[in-house]
Amino acid sequence: MRRSKRFRPVFTVALTPIIALVTLVAALSGACTWAGFKMSEAALDDYAHAVAAGTAGEGQKRIGLFTVASPERRRVGVVPVP
Repeated sequence: MRRSKRFRPVFTVALTPIIALVTLVAALSGACTWAGFKMSEAALDDYAHAVAAGTAGEGQKRIGLFTVASPERRRVGVVPVP
């Protein structure tokens, strides 16, 4: 008995919407940004120390998975609120 080329197991058909749902939930929950930050945290920390010490160069840079456009040194304890 030969199977048709159009035959798909139920598991394969059901897997597509499950993957789409997991991707949507990950994107909307901020999990992707959190994971990217965790992967880049050490590089961002090193760059922040370089900016605070005045040894970081000017201009846009790629730090880990993020792009830093214009870093600024601030007084200790002062955090700008957008």
